[in-house]
Amino acid sequence: MNRRIVSAEDGVVGVDRSPDGYFDRVLKCIPVEVVTVYVLLASAAANAFDGRALQWWLFLLFAGGLIAAPVYARSALAVRRLSQLTMTAAAFVVVVAATGGWFATLDWWNGFFPLLASVLFGVTVAMLTFGPPRPKPPKPPKAAQPGQPGQPGAVPAVREPGDDATETIGGTIGGTMGDESAGEAEESALLRVWRGSDPPR
Repeated sequence: MNRRIVSAEDGVVGVDRSPDGYFDRVLKCIPVEVVTVYVLLASAAANAFDGRALQWWLFLLFAGGLIAAPVYARSALAVRRLSQLTMTAAAFVVVVAATGGWFATLDWWNGFFPLLASVLFGVTVAMLTFGPPRPKPPKPPKAAQPGQPGQPGAVPAVREPGDDATETIGGTIGGTMGDESAGEAEESALLRVWRGSDPPR
């Protein structure tokens, strides 16, 4: 079961997704796994300790569960909404209050407070819109390393003698000089024939 609350603002084009109702929101906010671990450890502590030691152990279990509930929802259940993570922690407090736990060891605690916590939790879940989670900020671009082509601050590559460009230029110059030498030799032969010093064969 997907534990992320689907709100009216989560509509995806081409996908039929109906928003969660009130009771679905309440159930998805209750950290079942954390509550189960808390109830087991609290029962074991009640059998092993009494008096002041029991009060301290129940307080430590309550504080640990209060931190573990939103952390577990975010890491294991992929819940990203801050509103749902907050209500997940609140739901854990309500469950602990309803079962007694550390609150039952306080002198001023009575049965009115669990009822009050349950009503406040239910009203808050009904009033929250559970909007979409905030998008992650974009990652900054990686810094360009010197020497990489096409990057600012890149050092132009120095061509060594004998590379393609030098060979092409040398070949072009050599070919041109060779053509000029051949032309001069042909012109000298024509002049000698015209002067009669070198009769044509």
